[in-house]
Amino acid sequence: MKRKIWPIILGLVMVLTVFLTGGFIISGVTAHAAELSAAGLTGNDATVTDLQGNKVPLGSDLSKWNGYEVSYTWGIPDGEAIQAGDTVPVTLPPNAVAGQDISIDLKDDSGRVVGTLVIKAGETTGTITFNDVLSETGTNRGGKLQFYVTGTKENENIGRDWIVNKVGWIADRNEDGSPATLAWNVAINPNGLSLGTAVVTDNLGPNQTYIPGSVYAETGKYNEDGSFVADGTVTPEIEFSGNTIIFTFPNVTKTINIVFQTKPTIVGESGIWTNLASMNGQNVDAQITWGGTGSGNGSSEEFGEVLLTKTDKATGAKLAGATYTLMDSNGKIYGSNLVTNAEGNISVTSLPVGDYKFIETAAPEGYTLDTTPIPFTVTQDVTTAVKVSAEDTPISVVVPDSGEVILTKTDKETGQKLAGATYTLRKSDGTEVATGLVTTSEGIITYKGLPAGNYEFVETAAPNGYTLNAEPVSFTIVSGSTAAVSVSAEDTADHSNEKLPGEVILTKTDRVTGKKLAGAVYNLVDSTGNIVKEALSTNAEGIIQVDNLAAGKYQFVEVKAPEGYKLDKTPLAFTIVGEGAGAVTVSAEDVATTPETPGENPGGGGTPGETVPPVTTPPVGPTTPEPTPTPTPTHPSVPKPPVAPTIPGTTTPETGHTVGQGEQQPSVSGSGNTAPVTSQPSGSTQAAGGHVIQMLPQTGERSAKPLIEAGLGFLLVLVTGGWFVWERRY
Repeated sequence: MKRKIWPIILGLVMVLTVFLTGGFIISGVTAHAAELSAAGLTGNDATVTDLQGNKVPLGSDLSKWNGYEVSYTWGIPDGEAIQAGDTVPVTLPPNAVAGQDISIDLKDDSGRVVGTLVIKAGETTGTITFNDVLSETGTNRGGKLQFYVTGTKENENIGRDWIVNKVGWIADRNEDGSPATLAWNVAINPNGLSLGTAVVTDNLGPNQTYIPGSVYAETGKYNEDGSFVADGTVTPEIEFSGNTIIFTFPNVTKTINIVFQTKPTIVGESGIWTNLASMNGQNVDAQITWGGTGSGNGSSEEFGEVLLTKTDKATGAKLAGATYTLMDSNGKIYGSNLVTNAEGNISVTSLPVGDYKFIETAAPEGYTLDTTPIPFTVTQDVTTAVKVSAEDTPISVVVPDSGEVILTKTDKETGQKLAGATYTLRKSDGTEVATGLVTTSEGIITYKGLPAGNYEFVETAAPNGYTLNAEPVSFTIVSGSTAAVSVSAEDTADHSNEKLPGEVILTKTDRVTGKKLAGAVYNLVDSTGNIVKEALSTNAEGIIQVDNLAAGKYQFVEVKAPEGYKLDKTPLAFTIVGEGAGAVTVSAEDVATTPETPGENPGGGGTPGETVPPVTTPPVGPTTPEPTPTPTPTHPSVPKPPVAPTIPGTTTPETGHTVGQGEQQPSVSGSGNTAPVTSQPSGSTQAAGGHVIQMLPQTGERSAKPLIEAGLGFLLVLVTGGWFVWERRY
């Protein structure tokens, strides 16, 4: 009988095993998340502002060292089901990246989280993952999204032409991911100059307080790649009052790196903290950003649809290939490169309530572009699509009796034909017909196909060597006329840079021997006593040659005799007649000095080698010297932030953030610098947006552990009980 019970027990075990295995397989099936279609979350949909609230046009260069706020208005089409785990992509605007890990919860009006945005540091795209809250409704799903990013443009002015520089980062975080302490790094004297006593003034922005005792300063220098290399420490004198900290360093001869910390005040789910440092009249600021906000299905905002139909203005035929941009009344783009299909239609859905306009950016082939905006409004009644229409006109063909004009350009003085004159052709009311028309080598511009009317040529650039003549050249095209209209225009040559005709040659010799003398120094003076040329020296051939002199009377005056000769102050007068007269020649003689007649100067007095002051005409009336403008300091380049030091008794920057190792600080002029923080707790994702994302099971996963444990327990009881009964009975 004992043998009969074991097959029964074994069969029960097998049944239980199959049950447990099947339950595990069923519980392990994971639902596949779907990527939803959504509007308003592409890079071209974003609105970008700097941290001062100024709107930044899309496509602008964004600095790697500045923070920017980006915001989106998003929506999901009505009727599209949303299940837990479904996702939509979010693309950052052009030239922007996540400066740190970002995690933003999207909440409805009651505070329920409907989804979470996650973007990793350094990436340009992120993902919103929805839970099951929005599965409760099939309409009006949408909301707002706002957070902070940095740019990608490296600073082009990396150098050492600054005096003081600054950068900041989140040093430590609270359990909820919000900033607990902020670290600020100020660097001075990058070139290691001897500055004597240096005073740095630091002004803290709102919502932060200085942590006394957190100051740590090092001395050192920057290496070739811009990294700071410390060689010692220094203790400054510190004065703290209100939000102002003053650091005083005596006998500064090296670069100094200062790190100190502040405690931020958290207001809401995001924050911007600023700091301004100044030294010797140069200012530099830095910002630290954190957090963001998101909403979904929490407002009464409705979403609508628009349908544009494009037709031929003459025939009404539907036109494919017309390209449009769709934007709202604030200039926010909701669609670009939208092209009409074979039915001439463009359809755009998920538009929030508001005013919009289509603008044509490319016409269909064979048609004229019409950039007139096509306005429409999405109202609360969004049950039907808003319908708008647009027409394009076929490109007109030049009719045979359209007019022709020929302009001929000449030199006003010589009548020579002038090439290279540039003109704009416009109607008499100022409407431009053609621009950039240039005269040929024959001085001609020909333009055909002008309808009857009044026109004018306006010169926009004169030929080389001529003065621009801005006087319009008017003409009229008469209807039905087949003859070309001829007009003429003249330009005057610009002689301001032409070389003057006069030339003079002075030859210097020994009075006794006739030897050519080098080293005699003369000033050339005009008839009014003004120096025209100064310190002219005779060459090895005893010659001074001066050209490009205007007609008039001049004098050479010797101011220094050759070595071993007596100075002769007698002016050497001559006259420049004019062009074609040839070079004027002037001769001069000096007498050699002799021991028998020291100081003798038959030529006009003076001592050997004596230098006399130049002949000048005293100024008429007092002159007031103009003040020298104070040079405006150029904004410095920012070096790489230094490694934040460990300060005894204080909190140090997060693990993984190294300042000054492999990062170059930018040149600064009111620009913010944000250093990334990469430390994160084990088993979670640390988001610099202020959230810790726990690594939860994937959507649809079910844990098999409870079922296995229950099954094994049941099997144990069954086997034990069976064995007990069998033993008792048999």
